[in-house]
Amino acid sequence: MSLCLSACDPKMETILKKRILRERKRSFGTLVEKFEDSFSEDLVIEILSWLSVKNLLQFKVVCKSWYDIIENPHFISKHLNNYCSRNNEFDGCFIIQNTITQAGEIDNYQLLLNDDASRVIADQIVDTPVSNTYMCGPCDGIYYLWCFYEEHERFLWNPALNELKRLPPLIMKPNHFPSHITLHMGDYYGFGYDSFTKDYKVIIIKGYCDSHEEGNDLTTPYPLSIFIYSLRSGCWSYMGDLSKYYYLEHNKCYVFINDSVYWLGSNEYFQYCDVIISFNLTTNNIEELQPPNYDEKVEPPDNERLVVCYESVGLLVGYHKKKYYKMWVLNKGIWNNICMIDLSFGAHYYRPIGHWKDNKLIFQVSGWELCLYDLDTQEVAYLRGYFRVLCENICAYKESLVSVLD
Repeated sequence: MSLCLSACDPKMETILKKRILRERKRSFGTLVEKFEDSFSEDLVIEILSWLSVKNLLQFKVVCKSWYDIIENPHFISKHLNNYCSRNNEFDGCFIIQNTITQAGEIDNYQLLLNDDASRVIADQIVDTPVSNTYMCGPCDGIYYLWCFYEEHERFLWNPALNELKRLPPLIMKPNHFPSHITLHMGDYYGFGYDSFTKDYKVIIIKGYCDSHEEGNDLTTPYPLSIFIYSLRSGCWSYMGDLSKYYYLEHNKCYVFINDSVYWLGSNEYFQYCDVIISFNLTTNNIEELQPPNYDEKVEPPDNERLVVCYESVGLLVGYHKKKYYKMWVLNKGIWNNICMIDLSFGAHYYRPIGHWKDNKLIFQVSGWELCLYDLDTQEVAYLRGYFRVLCENICAYKESLVSVLD
């Protein structure tokens, strides 16, 4: 009778739905109480620390004790070590940035690979909170976003928590440069975690030049300046200058190793790499490193890209005319040539765009197809099911409970 009545009477149906929902909540609450009575708090914390961010956000509303556990900084750190640092359902998930117009507008897609990384099994548009932003990361589930259309606005973003933090404007020190300097020559960035102060930091390297013209040419640019944003303090700090001006490349791959961020650079515009700049977030030490001693006069490289390789910084040196790359790895200040990557098969051009799981490199083929190169097995696996446009950047997708709003 009640079922028939509920089907005919919308008001009664609403009352019944509320009653059922209330009973479910009461039953779930009773189950939680029994769960807590059966296990110690330490065991509850251990179990929760292996769950996904999505589940934990739902469990925060179960009861106050679980809310307090999940919000606790020690639990967030434990969750990073347990769930986030090991394989989970997002292992093999990427955010890929595509250049979709000649003006440089960027579109973002999320790709999910199957277990053996042989094909794309899911592909969907990612609605980033700010459009047309270059992405850097992830560092503990946090990404740095740089918006090049909106007066160089900068953000920190945790997509799992749906949190976005707009960074304050970058303010130069008084009298740091003469007042007639109006031209900005670059905004190169990095993002990482200071393990000593336990703080997330954004690194900006900026270049400036004198706006006074001599004929049709600009005067020599000033040395590059380094600025650091601290998430903990919420402000920028000027950290000093490099010895001179270098023509740096934007990091197409996220390279943050052992508290340090790295950039490729050169002394002349459109020249091969002849310097690597590193900045250590813990010591605030700036280093100007020499690249590997390969003879560019005999065989000039066509492409160079910094990557992460075997828990160290690596340099891919490409020779496209002969279709191969040399992989160099920096170990205790010495560059070692660990392998040659032969891509001579087919009539394709291979461009490195990322790295994955430390021993796999991601290339984009001239036909827009993506492929993985395994440094251990030297096998090439093409990712079937993904054909887009020019790939600008690719980032692994990671989730965490680390807030950017604290």
